[in-house]
Amino acid sequence: MTIRVRILFLGLASVFAAVALPADQAVQKADPRVELAGKIPGTTPEELHASPIPGMYELVRGTDIAYVTADGKYAISGDLYDLAANDNLTEVRRRMSA
Repeated sequence: MTIRVRILFLGLASVFAAVALPADQAVQKADPRVELAGKIPGTTPEELHASPIPGMYELVRGTDIAYVTADGKYAISGDLYDLAANDNLTEVRRRMSA
């Protein structure tokens, strides 16, 4: 190999390594439920599930279900309805949990 080819190869290899690094870091990112569970006394990450509402989690304890904002500042207790489908989504979750 000529020096010019080696320099080109090393340059391309460093570009690909720099692009691949952020993707690896994203894979290693912590589960956001761990931090959220830490803000709610007595809660484990396993009790938190993604909800149909972006930015909200379902907190499931037996048949009790609440909805918690992703930042852990607010909670809503009550049933969640899909108005377009006229479905009680909370009741569906209760049946799955029981």
